[in-house]
Amino acid sequence: GTSSYKWLADSLVKYGYIVAFPATESGFSPDHLSFAIDLSVVASKIISLNEELTSPFYQRVVNRAAIAGHSMGGGSSFLAAAIQNPAVKALFNFAAAETNPSAIAAAANVTVPSMIFSGSSDCIVAPTVQQNMYNNIPINYCKVYINISQALHCQFANNNFTCSFGQASSGCNSTTLPLQTLFSKISTALIPFLDYNLKLKCDAGNTFISNVQSLTGVTQQISCSPLPACGVVANSFQLYGRSEGVLNKLSWTSASGDVHHYLIERSSNGYLFSNIARIDNFNQHNFQFSESALNTTSFYRLVVVSSNGTIRRSNTVEIRSLKKELSVQLNGLSSENMHLNIYSDRETDAHMLLYNSIGSLLYRKQVYLFKGTHNYTVPTCIKNSGMYFLKLSANNQSKLIIFNH
Repeated sequence: GTSSYKWLADSLVKYGYIVAFPATESGFSPDHLSFAIDLSVVASKIISLNEELTSPFYQRVVNRAAIAGHSMGGGSSFLAAAIQNPAVKALFNFAAAETNPSAIAAAANVTVPSMIFSGSSDCIVAPTVQQNMYNNIPINYCKVYINISQALHCQFANNNFTCSFGQASSGCNSTTLPLQTLFSKISTALIPFLDYNLKLKCDAGNTFISNVQSLTGVTQQISCSPLPACGVVANSFQLYGRSEGVLNKLSWTSASGDVHHYLIERSSNGYLFSNIARIDNFNQHNFQFSESALNTTSFYRLVVVSSNGTIRRSNTVEIRSLKKELSVQLNGLSSENMHLNIYSDRETDAHMLLYNSIGSLLYRKQVYLFKGTHNYTVPTCIKNSGMYFLKLSANNQSKLIIFNH
C-alpha cells in the first residue's frame, strides 16, 4: 500500500514537495497502462490546484511535476512519461518492472530527465531490466542509473509484508544493507536532482551530479549535457515569455544596478544554453525580444552584464511552440469506423497503431499523409467497450490519443 512509501514522502515533503500516491490498480491483475494514465492525470491535477481559490495549495504550486513508481508502478512511470504530458518535467523510479505495454520500449519515448534506482540483490526484477530501460532513454536527455549494492526489491517499499512474503518465497529476503542506509543513498542523489529539474535551482545541478558520482556502495551511470554555470549575483529581475504562433516573445523590465548589456540565452533541453542575441542598455525601462518559433519547446534566460563584467542570470522561461509538425484528433466514432483529423507539415509516410486497454495490438496500417489538414477514416476493429489507444508515428514524432468506446 501507499504507507510503504512514507519514507519517500517524508524525505520529499520537508523540502517543499507535494507528494501524491494514486491507489488505483492495486489488485492482483493491475492494468499497467491505466495506472500510467492515472499517474499523468494526478500530476496535472496537483498543478491545477495552484489556480483553485478554495484549495490550500492556491498560488503555492509550480507548474512542474515528476512521475515516479516502484516495481509495477516503476514500469508504469515509464509509460506515463512516454505520454509526454507537458506538466511532467522529470522521472524517477525504483526497481522498475517490465509492463504490458512494454516499459522498456516506452523508455525510448521519454523526453525528460530521468533517475533510475535498482538493487543488485533484487531477485524479483533483475537489475538488467532497469539497465535496459536506462539504455533506451534517448542519449540527448539527462539520465542517471544507480544500482545499489546488496539492495533488495522490497527494501524500496520499506519491506512491507506482501512484497517481503513474495520475496521470501523466491529465496532472497536477506541482506546486510540497512534500510536507513538505502534511504540515505537515494535522498542524496534524488533531492538535488528534483531541486534542479522542478525548482530550477541552478546550483543544485552540479550538486546532484557530484553526489551521484561520489556515492559509495553503488554502481552508477550518468549521461547529461554540461550544466550551465550559475550567476555569481542573486537574481533581481524577472523574464517573461509566451508563444504567439510563429513567434516566441520575451519581455522584461530593466534590471536594477549597473547594466552594460543583456545577453539572451536559449536551450532546447533546459540544460545546455547558448547565446542568441545581445541587447545594449540605452537606459530604457521596458525590453522586448522575439524570434521565429521552433518546432519544439524552447527555454530562455537573460544574462545581465555589468560594466566590470559581473553577471546575473534571470529565471528560465519555457515556451512551448504552437507550431505543429504532426497532430491527430478523433472527430467521430462508430462501430465500424474512426474518423480522424490529421495535420502534417509535410508529405510523409506514417504508421498507425490501435491498442486496447491491455496493450493488445488490434490494428496496424501504414498511411500516406498529405501536407496540411485532412480527414482519414480507418476501421475500428473494436468489439468490446472500454478504453483504447491510437498511436500515430511519422518523422520521429509520435502522437497518442486515448478514447472510450
